Amino acid sequence: MRSRNASIKPIQLLHKIAERKEDSGDGGKKVTIEDFANFVEEKILKSKYSKKSVLNVATKIDIDNDGYIGDHDLQTFLERYGYLEPKSSLRRSMRSSSVGQTADLFPKEPLSEERLQHLLRELHQVMDKKRMSYSDFIRLLDPHENGTININDFNAGLDKLIKFSAPAKDGLFAYLDHLKIGIIDYASVLRLLKRSSMSSKKNV
Repeated sequence: MRSRNASIKPIQLLHKIAERKEDSGDGGKKVTIEDFANFVEEKILKSKYSKKSVLNVATKIDIDNDGYIGDHDLQTFLERYGYLEPKSSLRRSMRSSSVGQTADLFPKEPLSEERLQHLLRELHQVMDKKRMSYSDFIRLLDPHENGTININDFNAGLDKLIKFSAPAKDGLFAYLDHLKIGIIDYASVLRLLKRSSMSSKKNV
């Protein structure tokens, strides 16, 4: 029989955690890392793991590193789960309290220069055909106008314009992610686009 918790939405979980505190923090839309970890450890994991181990994982879920876990943090973590090492990795990490060393939530292997040039030519051809400027392309990758682009928005934006394979998108993102933090900025995207040998110029 399937547990009702299996289909619980991130925002519902956050509201549930916030209900335990007088200060629900932003109307229950986000909770502190500590409150999140305590709830998961007590109510979901039933104290099977140490609080320190669960706190390590909760810290990883705080994608924007603001000390709180919100709907966007939790949803992004769940969507990035595919970048974790084998399924047992997260469980092993919690046991060893070393999740930061074993779990990656974004691709890190960049494309080769030859493959990069090939994809870049294809990308510019499509952009030229659609008369898309550099600014248009960046807005496609960052629909929420956060100023930075994560792997989920990057993939979703590219898919709206051109169908690259998953390995190609991963490699392109890793190439742009110079700091290896799972986030790319506008400047990195612009530098890539301006490498084109195409004769037509775009206005930013």
